[in-house]
Formats: sequence, structure tokens, C-alpha cells
Amino acid sequence: MKKAITSVLALCMALSMAACSAKTQTSDAATENTSASEQAAKSAEPKDIEAAIAKAVGDGYLATVEVAADDLYLTPLADLDMSKISSYVCKQAETPSVDADKVVIVKLSDAAYGDEVVKAFNADFQQSVHYIHQYPFGVKKVEGGKIYKTDDLVIFVIAGKSAGENASADDEAKLATEEYAKIDEAIKSVIGTVPANLATYDANSEGAGNEGGDEIPDKPILGG
Repeated sequence: MKKAITSVLALCMALSMAACSAKTQTSDAATENTSASEQAAKSAEPKDIEAAIAKAVGDGYLATVEVAADDLYLTPLADLDMSKISSYVCKQAETPSVDADKVVIVKLSDAAYGDEVVKAFNADFQQSVHYIHQYPFGVKKVEGGKIYKTDDLVIFVIAGKSAGENASADDEAKLATEEYAKIDEAIKSVIGTVPANLATYDANSEGAGNEGGDEIPDKPILGG
């Protein structure tokens, strides 16, 4: 009887040790994956992220014009302290008065400045949503805009294929969702993750009126 009990106890101990070992290995693998993701984000450059987005969207990618340094005052980078930005990409459509597509990505030399960049990008997003409701074309694509922030990167994207002029609102929304899914995958392929979308629109803010345009929700909406 004692031998039987001893054998059972030994088996239980062996199974317990095996379970602990498996749990430790799983935890170690998760830690390694997290570290790899963080390293990918830190080594990523704005030009690499923009190139991945352009490739994912394909022929429908309209943010093809690099904004000259002298014209940055017309972009979301206008009021930012560029001394705290080590590199950037700022591209827009050939006809920004018609197509709101833009990709603005900054790599920060001062990570603490990221919140200010997000604030500036959201101010531009606010204007973009307001404008597109005044002159509605590609409304869902604009409303679906993304603002992502990691430790030293801030990404602002309004992009994707445009729905035809006769497309229904549902079809336009479906296309925007599909295009941003591609864009998210492109971003993930470079930085290893898709951060939370920080793009917001406040319909009650000053200057967010809707004279002559489609109805804008009377509450904040997330940008996708």
C-alpha cells in the first residue's frame, strides 16, 4: 500500500512539474514576442511604414505627393516643434481640396512629445471631417481616419480606395472598412502591432457646424 501511495505521489509531482515547465515556456515565448514587437516598433522608420501602406492600398493610393518643407505650414505638422522629431513623412493627394487622403508619420526624438503630436493630428482630423461633410465625397473614408501612437512614432492616415460617385452609404462604409483593414495589416507588418486608434471627432466643438452638408453626429465619433 505504501509503495502504491508513493508511486501515485511521485506521478502527481512529475505531472505538476511538467505543467509548470510548460507554463514557464509559454510565458517566456509571450515575453519574447512582446520584446520582438517592441523592437520592431523602435527600429521602424516613417518611410518604411508609408511604403507598406502604399503597397497595401495599391492603385487606389492617393497620398502620393510629398509635401515640401516650405509648405508644411499647410499640414498637420504646421505647429509642431520639429526639433523633437527625428524623421517624418508627410504626403497628400495631388488635389487635396477634392481628396482628403493623407499619410503623416513622425518618429520622435523626444517620446514625451507624442501626446502633443496626437493633439495636433486630431485637430487636423477634426477639420477634415468637418470639410468632408460640407462637400461630401468619400465621407466614410475620412471618418475612418486613424491616429496611432507608440513610444516614438505617431501615425496619421486617411487613405484607401475611393467608392464610386453612385455608391450607397453602406457600400462606401464597407469599402472603407476593408481598406483600413489592409492599412492596419501593413502597419503591423512593420511595427509588429496595431495600437489603439486615437482619432476622435467632436461635433460640438467650435467650427464644427454643418452649413449645407450632411448631418454630423451630435456626439464624438471615433475615427474608425
